Amino acid sequence: MSKPTTTPPICAARQSNIELLRCVSMFMVLMMHTSFITFGFPTVEETRNEPLFWGLQTLQYSVALVAVNVFVMISGWFSIKPKAKGITSFIFQVAFLKLLSFCFFVIAGLLALNKTSIADLLMLKPYTGWFIKTYILLYILSPVLNAFVENTNRQVYKKVLFFYFVFIFLLGWFKDITGYMMGGYSISMFVGLYLLARYVRVYSPSWSKFSKKKDLAIYLLVTAVTFLGIYIPVYFGLPHSETFVQAFTRYSSPFVVLGALFLLLMFSKIKIGVIPWLNNVAKSCFAVYLLHFMWGLLPKIVIRLYDSNSMPMFYIQLIGLLLVIFFSCILIDRVRIEIWNKISSKLFCKY
Repeated sequence: MSKPTTTPPICAARQSNIELLRCVSMFMVLMMHTSFITFGFPTVEETRNEPLFWGLQTLQYSVALVAVNVFVMISGWFSIKPKAKGITSFIFQVAFLKLLSFCFFVIAGLLALNKTSIADLLMLKPYTGWFIKTYILLYILSPVLNAFVENTNRQVYKKVLFFYFVFIFLLGWFKDITGYMMGGYSISMFVGLYLLARYVRVYSPSWSKFSKKKDLAIYLLVTAVTFLGIYIPVYFGLPHSETFVQAFTRYSSPFVVLGALFLLLMFSKIKIGVIPWLNNVAKSCFAVYLLHFMWGLLPKIVIRLYDSNSMPMFYIQLIGLLLVIFFSCILIDRVRIEIWNKISSKLFCKY
């Protein structure tokens, strides 16, 4: 029976290359949410009227589309080690930051206090906070997934992964005929990504040993395919162009999965040692996801920037805005960390 190769030891202070990727992937989330999520997906008429703008929007979205898959793969790369303190810390971060921002925006008069806003706060709708709910389930399942990795021989593992993704791509890419794949917004996608990253980390298959340049080239190539798969059908008004747009913007797209995997591989080969300040920033990255949308205010700000500036100035100001939002969220999360450290020291015994 083929045994897993020894996983490289993980130091108490994680190597900063993957922590840098964690930061990059969260910045990519900002890029996604200020492109198609703000302006809507391109239509034939819009693309023909403003080909440059929609070309840039499509490029921005295509480059960043791997973000969520990368974030999940990082969990598989390191392997989730479920502990009461870990899941409690995650839930506290979600509850604290969402409630803090909710209260701020209500008091500032930027958010109405009603049934709809309270439902959003509590994430009562299926797609509201979908990542949080799905990641918690992944955390709960992680002991089972880890046991599978540790007790299954390589050939069986490889076959399971192969048929798992064949199933996802055939039944959940161009059209979701399962009813539960939801374009990758689901636990079934997260489980596949987790196991794929874990397989690569444990067994280091030959294709995972390419140079950083080749990894980057593959990421750029599949990103280009995603870009063309979205833009070309819309620009030329091809039949069923909406179907192409939907398919190539799904997390269950094979090109998005490949792009995320090879971006992870590229960063895993970058040697920058341990950079404490970068690791500290990475610890607070999830705060960016929790806070950045500002209860619907972010799209309004971005649209206002677009309406009042030339295109070059719009993108210059957009980059500045995203950097301000990113680091502001990191700083706000430092308050949460200080409070959590005091709470956790009393809740959890130190051995």
